[in-house]
Amino acid sequence: MKMFKANIIVVHCVLGILASAMLVGCRNSSLKIAGSVCTGPEYIASFVTGGGDAISEGHFPVGEAVVFIAQIQNADVPIDGFQTKSKVDGSYSISLDGLPPSTAENKEYYLIVKKDGFETAKVSFGTGRLSKYLRNTVVLQKSKDAGKKVPE
Repeated sequence: MKMFKANIIVVHCVLGILASAMLVGCRNSSLKIAGSVCTGPEYIASFVTGGGDAISEGHFPVGEAVVFIAQIQNADVPIDGFQTKSKVDGSYSISLDGLPPSTAENKEYYLIVKKDGFETAKVSFGTGRLSKYLRNTVVLQKSKDAGKKVPE
């Protein structure tokens, strides 16, 4: 019986240490938001999917798309230092180190992706380590106005 109690105490201590490491001890790894920007078949609108950054078959990478983080209350203005452009293969990454606190009540930000000739994609996200949008795929819909001649 004493051995059983000792094992329970050891398991309890190990779980406590693991939980502490998850909450505060894993700070050495830099938190970032990263993903891929692509386009594909006709969609109703641009959108962002969370949890992965793979470009699906039938979709094509979009390079030089402007990707930035904004406060919820000021979505058109990138937060200084938290903007990049997607590479030729569509990939992008923004470090969240030094990101100022969110001014939104829910403590979220906007991830915004823009490219001439495409509809803008926008999604709100949190910065917790388990946030599903920290790895994402952005699918940009071609603008309905793309290719139309402007009246003279």
